[in-house]
Amino acid sequence: MSKCEFCLEFSGSQSNEISFFHSLFPHLRDRILFETSNFVVFPGLGQIVEGYLLIITKNHFPSMADLPQSIYSELSWVIDRTSEILKCEYGSDCIQFEHGASTYIQGGGCCIEHAHLHIAPLDVDVSPYIVHRKTYECQNYPESARYLLRLGKPYLYVNLPRENDSESFLMDATDLPSQYMRQVIAKAKGKEDEWDWNIFLGEKELENCLDKLKPSFDKLKRELIDEKVHKKRDLPYTELIPSVCKC
Repeated sequence: MSKCEFCLEFSGSQSNEISFFHSLFPHLRDRILFETSNFVVFPGLGQIVEGYLLIITKNHFPSMADLPQSIYSELSWVIDRTSEILKCEYGSDCIQFEHGASTYIQGGGCCIEHAHLHIAPLDVDVSPYIVHRKTYECQNYPESARYLLRLGKPYLYVNLPRENDSESFLMDATDLPSQYMRQVIAKAKGKEDEWDWNIFLGEKELENCLDKLKPSFDKLKRELIDEKVHKKRDLPYTELIPSVCKC
């Protein structure tokens, strides 16, 4: 396996190697908004829409479907809390998607083979721009995505925002281009030139996102600590590491 940028950035090691993020933002100690025992939430590069976040695993897994079942509920909890904060701050429901790699070679639209779920507030319908392929049941994501992994196929998981509900689907992502869903969102938003985060880095937009969302995620941390310490409740998922974000 080649060097993983997420592991390099978030491992907390004292390596002399500098992550791609820190080469762009040497003045920021990190970009972490929130973390639990097994997951980290932070803004992604290339903010096609402000509030574009990633939820990644602390340990290295190729995709969310590779996670142990013991942390599925923790992932669901992090997704729900993140969605609530984004809806509150931006007034739009969120799109969620993952390009799940079946191997380190067959990425299926994924450009970093470390499990990460994209989540962003979205006020446009992207469904007309998504390729039509056979879809699979995904009610129990990420467990449902294991079916395609067992077939040796990469997958695309998408949860589309809807006014009163959400629509989710899972499809075989074989031969989908890198950053496929970012291309879809960019097209729907009329920002065709901004889909590639390697080119449209969005440094200013990322810092704006940190400034806007940090108070809400800090409030969530305080509420959880209050629940755990003062009410002496043993809460799941909330073995919070004190925030080291100095942005």
